[in-house]
Amino acid sequence: MRRVVVIMLAMLLGQSAVAETIVDTLPVTSNDRGIEFKMLGKVASYDEITLAGYINAHLESVKKPGTTVKAGDVVAKLDTQFLEIERALAQVEVSKAKDQIAYLNKKLNRSKALKVTNSISEEMLETLQQELSVAKSALARAQLTLQDLDLKLKKAVMVTDVDAVVSERYINRGDYVSVGTKIVKLIPFNGVELIAQLPIEYNSEFAPGMPIDIESHLGRYTVKVARVLEVANSDTQSIQVYITPSTALANKLVMGSQISLTASLVGKGTFSVPLDAVIPEKNGAYVFKLGTNNTVEKTLINVLASKEDRYIVTGEVAPGDELVTRGMRSLRDGDSVIKRVVREQ
Repeated sequence: MRRVVVIMLAMLLGQSAVAETIVDTLPVTSNDRGIEFKMLGKVASYDEITLAGYINAHLESVKKPGTTVKAGDVVAKLDTQFLEIERALAQVEVSKAKDQIAYLNKKLNRSKALKVTNSISEEMLETLQQELSVAKSALARAQLTLQDLDLKLKKAVMVTDVDAVVSERYINRGDYVSVGTKIVKLIPFNGVELIAQLPIEYNSEFAPGMPIDIESHLGRYTVKVARVLEVANSDTQSIQVYITPSTALANKLVMGSQISLTASLVGKGTFSVPLDAVIPEKNGAYVFKLGTNNTVEKTLINVLASKEDRYIVTGEVAPGDELVTRGMRSLRDGDSVIKRVVREQ
C-alpha cells in the first residue's frame, strides 16, 4: 500500500512539472528616448487669396505656380495702355474745367462791380452764375473720372500684402481678362499646414500647440500641432493631426503634394517593451506579464512605434514588469511558468 501511494505521488509531481512552461523574460523599461514614427503628410491650406481682374484688359505678366513672393511683390500686371490714354484725357478735362472756372469767376466779379452802376442787367449776372455752376459740375465729374482711372491703374498692378506662394495660375500671359476673371491663387505662408493620419492610439500623445521635431528630404524642422480630429469609419478609428510648419519649411512645400515624414515626440505615459514579448491579435496586441507565484497575466497593450529591438507602447505595464519573451506559444492567462533568467543584451 505504501508503495502505491509513493508511485501516485511521483506521478502527480511529474504531471505538475510538465504543466509548468519554461520561459525567458525581459523587463519593461521607461521610454526615455521618446517616440519616433513615420507618417505621410499632405500639404494643404486653410487660407488662400485669389486675385481677379478689376478691369477689362490683356494680361501682361503673371508669376508661375510655385513662385515664392514677399509682401509688396508684383504678382500679376494687366496692360494699361488704354487706361493711361484715358487718364491723360481726363487730366485735360480737369485742367479745362479749372481754367473755365477761373475765367468765369473773374468775369462774374467784374459784372458784379458793373451791376452797382447798373451797367449790366440782372439777367446777364444770373447767366454768368449759371455758367460758373456748370463749370464747377464739369470739374467735379472730371476729377471723379480721374480718381476712377487712378484706382483702375493701381488695381491693374496686383501686389501681395503678405509673404506667400503662388499655388495656381488660371490664365496665361497675353490672355484677355474681364472684370472678375480669376488670374492667380496665393497661399500665405501662415496659411499652409500638413495633415497626417495616424492610429487612434496616438490620440493622447498630441495636443494643440505642442512642438514636434520632423525630418524629411527637405531637412529637419520643429513644427507645432494646430489641432487633432478623430476620424472613424466602419472598420477602424484614427486621428488626423494638423501641423503648422515653420516659415522656413513652408517656403519649400508644394500645395497638394505629399511628403514622407519621420516625427519625434516625448511620449507621455509610454513604455518600452521587448519586441519578442508582443503578440499581435485582431484588435491590437498583448503581452504575458509575470505575476506573483510565477503565474502569467495576459495584458493588453497599444503599440505606438518600434525602435531598434523594442516597441513603444501604452497599457497596463510599468517599468520593472517582467514580460515573457520565449515560451509563450501555448500559454494562457493564469498559467504557472518556470522563469529562466536571461540577461538583456
